[in-house]
Order: sequence, then C-alpha cells, then structure tokens
Amino acid sequence: MKRALVTGGASGIGAALVDLLRADGYEVIAIDVREAPGITVADAAEIPYDLYDLVFLNAGIIGQPGPAWAPASDEVWRVNFHAPRRALQILIPGWLAAGHKGRIVFTASMAALLPMPYSTDYCASKTALLALAESCLHELRALGSEIGISVATPSFTQSNLANELTGEFAEQFRGFIERGAPTTEVAQSMIDGAREGKFLIATHPNSLDTVLPHREALLSGAEPPRPKGRRMDALFQTKY
Repeated sequence: MKRALVTGGASGIGAALVDLLRADGYEVIAIDVREAPGITVADAAEIPYDLYDLVFLNAGIIGQPGPAWAPASDEVWRVNFHAPRRALQILIPGWLAAGHKGRIVFTASMAALLPMPYSTDYCASKTALLALAESCLHELRALGSEIGISVATPSFTQSNLANELTGEFAEQFRGFIERGAPTTEVAQSMIDGAREGKFLIATHPNSLDTVLPHREALLSGAEPPRPKGRRMDALFQTKY
C-alpha cells in the first residue's frame, strides 16, 4: 500500500490532502497539534519516520499582522521553517541509506515569490522555505539521489489561516480567504504536481502573472514596485 504523511492535517489544505490521499488508497499518517478524527496529535517538528511515498510538510501559521519593524514572531519561524527543516533531518538520512525515492512537498506560499504587506515573518519564513527546498534538491542530486522535492505556492485559500488574528487588517485578510480557492482544489493541484514531478507547484496559476514583472524590477536594480491588485491595495489601506 502507498504511504503518505501530512503535517497540519486537521484543517484547511492539510485536511483536504488527507481526504484526497485516503480516497486514492494511501495509508495516511496525519499529524497536527490539534485533536481531530484520524489525526495523530504531535508537533510538526517531530514527525514519525518511515519510507513514505509522499510527505506533505504543510503545517503553517501567519502570525499577528504588523510592519517589518514590529517585534518578530519566533513561533511563525518555528512552525513555517524550523519544523520542515527538522523533518528533513528525520527523513533524509534514512531515505538515502535505503535508496528510497519518496517525494517531499513543502507548502510555501505565493508570498514566497511576492511579499505581502504587514506579514514580514510569514513572507520571510515562506521565502526561506523555498530556498531550503531548492538547496536540498541540489544537494540530493549531487549525491545521485532521486528523492523528489516540490514546493507548493498557494495564494488565498478557504482555510483557517487567519482565524486567530485580530484587528482591521485581520478582518480584511479573512474576507480574502473566505473568497479564496476551495481547499480540495488546492490540495488536488498539490497532489497532481507531486505526481508529475514538478518542483514549483503553482496552485493558483493566475497569481504568477505579477511575479515576473516584480522579479525583472529587482534585477534591474530599481526599487520593486508595490504588489498590484485589488486585494493588495485593500491590505495596504487597512490598519494593522
């Protein structure tokens, strides 16, 4: 039987991943810090070891909104970056020793490619996660390993990402999430992308339209333009 691991599996994209994988015949180990049916209560930094076919390092939090000069959120960094990095330390040595060819999928964010206002730790931790994934990929290939690495970059999705936030910015952000893509649609894109061997899995392809002009501006040496779009305009105009 095919085996999969999903962190953050109690809700949102994680819960959709668990349901889709189980429906497809996978034996799924789903972990989360919150209790839920079919969930193993555990921290995302201490995943159980096995030779999984697919691993979705999906757990993530956004943190209370604020400007870049506000106090940093160690918890955002712990969940979004240090927990997935710890998962590599648990999985990769054994997989290499066994010659295993499983695939690890990191849930980053479109914010890793195009930062949002007032979400510095979230955007920076997701950007660091993208860099971690690419570095890991190159290191594995240098060793001759065929372990697969993918990074998903979802944009606004109908999840509980902003449920614990407060303030006007949080209310605006929650509204965007409520009108975002269905979690099942995003999760299916992630599963399909992993099976196709994609490194970057763009679950919201239309969101990529603004990424290239932004990168071109950076490479020119000019100040990067403010992220465009109705949602970004609204976020810049709200109070954090």
